[in-house]
Amino acid sequence: MHIGIFTNCDIDVGKHKAETLKKAFTERGISAEILSVETHTPEFFYAVNQSFDVLVALGGDGTLLNLVSLTAGTEVPILGVNIGRLGFLTEIEYAAFSEKTVSEIVEGNFTTESRMLLEVAANGEKYEALNECVVSKGSDTRPAKFQVKVNGKFLDKFISDAYLVATPTGSTGYSLSAGGPIVSPDVSAMVLNPICAHSLHARPVVVSDSSEVEISGSAASGFVQLVLDGRSIVFLQNGTDVVIKKSTKSAKFIKLTDQGFFDKLIEKLNVWGVTKVDEHHKG
Repeated sequence: MHIGIFTNCDIDVGKHKAETLKKAFTERGISAEILSVETHTPEFFYAVNQSFDVLVALGGDGTLLNLVSLTAGTEVPILGVNIGRLGFLTEIEYAAFSEKTVSEIVEGNFTTESRMLLEVAANGEKYEALNECVVSKGSDTRPAKFQVKVNGKFLDKFISDAYLVATPTGSTGYSLSAGGPIVSPDVSAMVLNPICAHSLHARPVVVSDSSEVEISGSAASGFVQLVLDGRSIVFLQNGTDVVIKKSTKSAKFIKLTDQGFFDKLIEKLNVWGVTKVDEHHKG
């Protein structure tokens, strides 16, 4: 068995904790390798990952999303270990990683859960996203104009900061912040959501995951920005069609606990963004 431990090695805490995880595997006679998600190309990861049996994403949700984008299509299961802030997408906290965790991985005593990916096509290039695709006005201070079609049929036009298409996994991310619904990950759907629309009628729309969504945008700068899972991908000339549909690829995550989706919602999102009051501020 060969384990890949992916983290941001530019951060000391990530590098140190990755070395600790590597030691835990090697002491069991298991080969383990540390690679930084920040310093390698997608082509490198796709080639290397064919040799891994399990990938460990050590970081927060950003690290896991980055790893998924680099490894889409490899079908190697990913275990998310959180050392970040929220870690909503990760399976366990770093403090909970133990000899039992190593044994479960080595002995294959875990289940896997597949999550839908989006395929995003623009200017002859194709990309994958786990959470969401956003077509944005970019740094322009004025809102942009967006036209949206579903399966070739006109949906609406919007004057807004951006337009977003999210997977069920991504429904608890940016889309949620923009007033979108929470969609259970076992629902076959996509969320279409205008961001800060200058309209009284603009609302999120939920469509089947068999749908094909087409977005074209026009900003005062002459370009709109394509953003996938929080990463800026490319600037597109006004009027460029961005086509989004369900990818034939998927992300496979390791589950070690019986914690359900709604349990995690209560645990993670109920306290996210709440600031604790310092002692000297009380009273």
